[in-house]
Parts: sequence; C-alpha cells; structure tokens
Amino acid sequence: MGIKVASIEAYVKVEQGNDIAAVAAQVVFGWPAIVLALVLLGAGPLLRKDKLLLAGVLASTGFCLYLTAANFLLGPVVYASNWASWYFLRRKARGVSIALLAPFVFVTLYFAIAVLSQ
Repeated sequence: MGIKVASIEAYVKVEQGNDIAAVAAQVVFGWPAIVLALVLLGAGPLLRKDKLLLAGVLASTGFCLYLTAANFLLGPVVYASNWASWYFLRRKARGVSIALLAPFVFVTLYFAIAVLSQ
C-alpha cells in the first residue's frame, strides 16, 4: 500500500520526434526546478536577500502548477505561502518568512518519499 504519484508524462503527451518538449516539461515541472526552488527559497531568508527568495518563488511556479493539477487546493495554498514568505522577508520579518516556507518543504518531502518508495 504505497503512495502513488502521477508522473509529468501523464500531463504532457510525448510524441516520437518531440523529445525536446518532454525534456523542457521535466525541467520546468520536475525535480531540477524543485531543487532550484528549494535552494533559492532557503538561501533568501538565511542571507536576508529578498531577490533570492523571489527567484525561488518564480522557480517553484511549475511545481505548484503541477500540484494544482494533482490536487486543486494544495497548489494555490503552497504557492500563496511562498509569495507571503517573500512579502514578509521584504518587511524584515525573517522568522515569519521562514515559517511560511514550510508547506513547500513538506510537500516536496512528501513527493520525494513517494517517488523513492516506488
């Protein structure tokens, strides 16, 4: 009784000779974007650089859209908390900013565990 996670291939129709679209979709929606977002979202509050956090929020957009396709409510909540984190870092509330990144981190961990356990 494992956790089943739909792959991005279920949402992107890959035709023969159109492999670049599949690679681009995996880069935008997949693990490269997630890892980049995690690094930038973590570095922003730690270094007190709101532009790094903003870059992380933008990098997380693809994964949050994927979450919206998988679960209609989860994606917008996670994405809104990322934007709220950026807002509070700009207002010098670093602790609140770090706490608001928890939904993205927990959802990413959940998906990582689900993928690794398959």
